Amino acid sequence: MRSLNKERASGFRSPYQRIICPCGCDQSFRPNRSNQIYLNKRHADKAYYQNVKRPQQANQNSIEQKLRKNDNILAKYYNYYEDEVVICNLDPLIIDGFDAHYFIGKTIIKGKAFLLSYNFIIRVFTVDGIQQIKIKKND
Repeated sequence: MRSLNKERASGFRSPYQRIICPCGCDQSFRPNRSNQIYLNKRHADKAYYQNVKRPQQANQNSIEQKLRKNDNILAKYYNYYEDEVVICNLDPLIIDGFDAHYFIGKTIIKGKAFLLSYNFIIRVFTVDGIQQIKIKKND
């Protein structure tokens, strides 16, 4: 212990050069290990959240918004016709902002593929060249 203190007092220097913490705080430090990148765990967590986690959450939020919007549009048309199963043209839904590429799942009922949203089961099909959609409440 005394020899270490004497070496520090006598100008002992770490073999590693000073580096700047890459988390964005611009603090310079001398690493204790050769593979130390951040000043401490708090700085590592901050860098992870800013560079990795936040962009993932932003992407998830935009997908959730599209799914909610689709569900609200389906609810609007389902409540307008007030039937157990609603069949209508797809064009008005697309004009309102419906995007058939965003759904939460797929299921097969009696040999026909249906798409699932949060509260509805839908099926897009074509009759005489006109795309139609069948909307049913998800039980």
